[in-house]
Amino acid sequence: MRAKSFAALALGTALGAWPAAAFGATEHRDDRIEQEVPGRPDLVRVTHIFRKRDARTRTPCLCPTAQGTRYTLERVRWQSSAFNYTVYTAGSGAGPAAGQAVRDSFDAWRAAEPAAPLASASQNDASPGPEIAFDGEQAVIWRSLSNVYGTNTLAVTVYWYSRAKVNGFSPIVHFDMAFNTDFPWAVLGAGESCGGGGAYDIRDVGTHEAGHAYGLGHDSDCNLTMNPTAGPGETIKSTLAPGDASGIQALY
Repeated sequence: MRAKSFAALALGTALGAWPAAAFGATEHRDDRIEQEVPGRPDLVRVTHIFRKRDARTRTPCLCPTAQGTRYTLERVRWQSSAFNYTVYTAGSGAGPAAGQAVRDSFDAWRAAEPAAPLASASQNDASPGPEIAFDGEQAVIWRSLSNVYGTNTLAVTVYWYSRAKVNGFSPIVHFDMAFNTDFPWAVLGAGESCGGGGAYDIRDVGTHEAGHAYGLGHDSDCNLTMNPTAGPGETIKSTLAPGDASGIQALY
């Protein structure tokens, strides 16, 4: 992992986004970090990192149609029939509309699999909200993430799961999601687009992140919602590809 300066480590502490070495990561990749939780041997923390698409993305896309049949399960899922979260829209650049875009992102997954837990959202347009932490509130927030996760990071989703398996899956017990304020955000129009510049679409990136919150992992097929990169102006990830739908159905 890239060496961290003291300032970056301090910011990581504030965000609850410690470098892998601080926790003794059991797994660390460029887009996924799995860590032990100090003082909680019953829990594991997983951070999924979603990045800006760049020249290294070589997989050809068949845009503007959501295609692809693959999916990746994390072997974690909710055991409850519902969970709550709060969207803190401060810093989103889209005002209160950001909250509805995030709700739409979760709804896309439940539309594909009604047996998935109902994600119930409340909204706060004034407060910046809590930090990423295993606390009493699940939150979707906007924060500067570049110093901790890298300057090409668009968003992260962090969840904590219990080591005790239920029917072969480890229960998710908490999640938080953060969008990087170092990039411009907007709620773009309906329709599928592969991009074209401008701001990043909250619903596009949010649907990907909500997939993690439900228990899905990354996949390299760039036609899938769960591909871990996006470009400005892209909206195609708002529509689940067949593989994404199959993934949520396999989970629930």
